Amino acid sequence: MDIVKCPVCGELLKQYQAFYRCQKNHSFDIAKEGYTNLLLNQSSKIHGDAKDMLLAREYVQTKGYYQTVAKTIVLMMKCLSKEQIVDIGCGIGYYTAFVQEAFHTNVIGIDISKDALKIAAKKNASVAYYVASNKSLPLMDQSVDLIMNIFSPVYITEVKRVLNTHGYIIVVSANKDHLIELKEIIYEDIHDKDELRNDIEDDAFKLVNETSVKESMIFDKKSLDNLFLMTPHYWTSSIKGKEKLAEIDELLLSIDVSVKLYQLGK
Repeated sequence: MDIVKCPVCGELLKQYQAFYRCQKNHSFDIAKEGYTNLLLNQSSKIHGDAKDMLLAREYVQTKGYYQTVAKTIVLMMKCLSKEQIVDIGCGIGYYTAFVQEAFHTNVIGIDISKDALKIAAKKNASVAYYVASNKSLPLMDQSVDLIMNIFSPVYITEVKRVLNTHGYIIVVSANKDHLIELKEIIYEDIHDKDELRNDIEDDAFKLVNETSVKESMIFDKKSLDNLFLMTPHYWTSSIKGKEKLAEIDELLLSIDVSVKLYQLGK
């Protein structure tokens, strides 16, 4: 299904083997890794997470620590219309590939990080990956049946624009006890954040299903180090906190994640 729009003029993009082109002849090459860069006005700064964080995330996800979260997403999607699924803020494509392999339907992954999509595109060649911002999705109006938003900011105006009538969005976010044992080690005082920051309160949407994934898992030294590196806690913890964590060889951690399904239209 052709639903990707030109970031220059907004016309529909058509794929021609190794590139995309719109009717006004704006053209975008498909990189050899398999993704397409649709991000305009790029600066030299790094967009998205750094490479070491991405590799750390790949290590942890490959080990299966977040597999229950992925399975919960698939289960929630099972009875929904999903001819066209889009994963916005897809990162390295762990959940994107998991869903495509579960349903064998049209799946698109969008992320602002080119480095993330270099990793993602290698996981599943059936997924189309595009470098773009969640704030300005390169998708035609009302073209998507189901959006996945996993640990990524929600920009509701864009979500409403691209979802078709009565389309769905699944929002996955961390609850306050997620990785609580790690936080107790690296912080002297734990300040509860607004864990509802990704809740959708727009009147155009209704919450139709919700669940939480709660389980405890043992992280060995290498997995723990990679988990720490892939989270924002690596940047917000003190040197003392990092030193305390470095002394630990194994840790039982709580996975506590919220999975919510919203539908557009009432």
